[in-house]
Amino acid sequence: MTSPLSISVPNQPRVVSREGSKATFEIAGLYPGYGITLGNALRRVLLSSLPGAAVTLAQFPNAPHEFTTIPGIKETVLDIVLNLKQLRFKLFSEEPQVLTLLKKGAGAATSDDLKAPAQVTVVSKGTPIATLTDKKAELSLELTVEHGVGYVPAGLRQQEKIPIGSIALDAIFNPVRGANFTVEPMRVGDRTDYNRLLLTIETDGTMTPEEAFAEATRILVQQFSSVLPEGFRVSEEGGASAVLREPLAVLGLSARTVAVIETAGIRTVAGLVRKRKGDIAALEGIGAKALQEIVDALERHGLSLKT
Repeated sequence: MTSPLSISVPNQPRVVSREGSKATFEIAGLYPGYGITLGNALRRVLLSSLPGAAVTLAQFPNAPHEFTTIPGIKETVLDIVLNLKQLRFKLFSEEPQVLTLLKKGAGAATSDDLKAPAQVTVVSKGTPIATLTDKKAELSLELTVEHGVGYVPAGLRQQEKIPIGSIALDAIFNPVRGANFTVEPMRVGDRTDYNRLLLTIETDGTMTPEEAFAEATRILVQQFSSVLPEGFRVSEEGGASAVLREPLAVLGLSARTVAVIETAGIRTVAGLVRKRKGDIAALEGIGAKALQEIVDALERHGLSLKT
């Protein structure tokens, strides 16, 4: 049976650009075709499966449903509900939390006017909610914020027990605003058909792009691990043992570095890790850059040279 480690693993991702809550990650050294494979999987999880917090219920004391208006308020209740969907929160409790808003007199009601318990942080600053057009106008409402995953339409929530006078909202829990990727060809050794994946992630500020990337990766690893048949699962120690039997090419080293090592009579990964770092550095043709390339390649497999 062919070892899964016969396909080289990519380099660790690195951030190549960042602006606010938007960052671009580079994953280099991907096996041919794996740029699209990983890019599609990561993008799908980022846009659909990350946990977050959102408004799920809104209660207006003087508005029984969303298809009505409130005296002295420019927006309809439906418009206000649409504005509430734009609010973003960090929730530090497993239980739903209730926020309140009470605004009197002419002026704009924004997210800054919300009164939140200690377990909730309002990330959206200055987000418009409604406009009061009369000095006697009053806007009062209660919002229920809770945890969730992805997107949950109000229609599903209406199957639950909802308090009378409350309006169920389409809940956008996902903290990722956008995720896109491009794949470029790159050279690895003598081959020019390897992939470089550039993945751009933009979040809503409740989670950093790095946290979103890590969470999406964790979800994918968890899903694949769960469908791997029991008889084919190996421990980390077993995986390391498998790669030791492989030729040097499995490490993804440049062709020049592999040629220099093989000239010294080292043909396998096992033969390489039996050598001391100083022994490899002393080989003709191995400079500081090539030595670091070897060290990094071994570390990706949980291995190292002797000290």
